[in-house]
Amino acid sequence: MKKLINIKINYCLLFVFSISSICFAQLGVDKLKSSENTYLNAQKEIKEMEQKMLAKANQFYLGNPKTPNSFGVKKGYCWIFDNGNVYYNTKANTAYAIFGPILQKWGEIGWENGWLGLPISNIVRISGTNADFATFTNGTITTSTKTGTQIIGGAFREYWYNDGGQNSKKLGLPKTDEVTINEKGYTRYQQFEFGTLFWGPNREVLYFPDANKTKPYTNFKIKLRPIQLNCLGSSDEVMGNSKELQLYGFMDVAVFDEFGQEIKNIQNTSNSLMDTNRNHIATVSETGSGNGSIIQVDDRIWQYDITSLDIENGYIRITYNFSDKDFYSSDDYLQLQGESGSWNYRNGSFKYRDIKLKELYKQGTTNKTDLFKETSQILNVIYSIKLYDLSN
Repeated sequence: MKKLINIKINYCLLFVFSISSICFAQLGVDKLKSSENTYLNAQKEIKEMEQKMLAKANQFYLGNPKTPNSFGVKKGYCWIFDNGNVYYNTKANTAYAIFGPILQKWGEIGWENGWLGLPISNIVRISGTNADFATFTNGTITTSTKTGTQIIGGAFREYWYNDGGQNSKKLGLPKTDEVTINEKGYTRYQQFEFGTLFWGPNREVLYFPDANKTKPYTNFKIKLRPIQLNCLGSSDEVMGNSKELQLYGFMDVAVFDEFGQEIKNIQNTSNSLMDTNRNHIATVSETGSGNGSIIQVDDRIWQYDITSLDIENGYIRITYNFSDKDFYSSDDYLQLQGESGSWNYRNGSFKYRDIKLKELYKQGTTNKTDLFKETSQILNVIYSIKLYDLSN
């Protein structure tokens, strides 16, 4: 009995071993078939991808392939042709043609291994121009005969993109790459056709309406030409019995930032353009039918250090008040017309006119004629303000 039991046990072990061998053998066959299918599917996908790449090359007249097949690159594939390259972005499942100056510029920073990454657009002609651009994962390359070929990325690209990108009216196309600087906390700038962007210490992008700026602030001087006071009216009305108009008062100029804080000039001098008290009057004598004029104020020039933020949001404030000292009656206050508002100044409430710095910066010069009216006479105050940028 014992012998029969041993035989049965051995037979069962042999049977189990045989079944296991068959199972493992089948698993090996299945694995080989799976690998073969994976390989065949991969080859099919590559073939389809290359067909798309060839079609893209033909679309952009890139000529014949310079390599027999496409080859793998970081997160995609590349195929080199006579007149440019075609890249297949596996994430977008699309082929893009890159060639000419844009391909060369992209190559300067390492092609797909550089910080721009793979292209996510073809080269596109900007409507109505001879300029082109191509978009990449992390930025854009633009090219034109006027601006050259430039890269724009990061916060500058976001600012540019929000203003219309390649169709930006405020900036236009970039005409430099980013330039590294160290100016009062500012670390980079990039010049465009119509302005310059700066990267500031508070991680903000600052805009200057100047395409040639190299510093994030400007040292400029403000020049005011002589004031001309014109008195208009009939002889009797204007001059009265005194035959002359006798003026006293002041005209002051100040520069303010966006928060209303005054920015002092670097000479630390008075900003008063004209200041005459009642005992030192400016006389306008009768001429002809009663029109009189006086020009007696010299040019005034002040220099300021102004940031681009001040240019964008600051302003010049002109505050003045003139009165007419009559011989036979009380003094008459000459009312300002078209003022910006009134404020507490010189121990009183006086009207003022504000002129935006960015408008003056763009125009260079502004000419103003302010009217003071009395019952039967008009006094014109004529002046001009010119801004000179001394930074560059």
